[in-house]
Amino acid sequence: MSSNHNVDIWKMSAETGIGAGKIKEVLGIPSSGVYEASTSTIEKAKEDYCSAHDGSVAKIVAFEKWNKLSLEEARRASTVAEAREAHYNAPVGSKAERIALEKWIGLASTVEEAKEAYRKTPDGSGEERYAIRKLATFFPKEKALV
Repeated sequence: MSSNHNVDIWKMSAETGIGAGKIKEVLGIPSSGVYEASTSTIEKAKEDYCSAHDGSVAKIVAFEKWNKLSLEEARRASTVAEAREAHYNAPVGSKAERIALEKWIGLASTVEEAKEAYRKTPDGSGEERYAIRKLATFFPKEKALV
């Protein structure tokens, strides 16, 4: 087996449902146990959030940091690929996730890009309506020949 320090803790946690703290414990990966205010990457903020105990101040602070960094990433996005990445990096249900999705829809320049973004919208949401309006721009009526 390869080095346990080469494991993407957050990805494994997200895909398996196993808490990041438990993964670290089983694999023998050191955990600070305390959220560091100097966290500067989305990946680290996610990891800190997943590692913190539910209801703890550390979990709340880590979530706020994760959302803040994700929001900055979403606002910086200037391509569909960047907006898509920001959407996937953002906390589920967060303002950052919503803004990244809106950016993704707005930047879509093909039917495929707009459809992909539409599939990520919550039913009945403003984002869903925005995506439908965006998709409609790719299907103009043809003018009748006179």
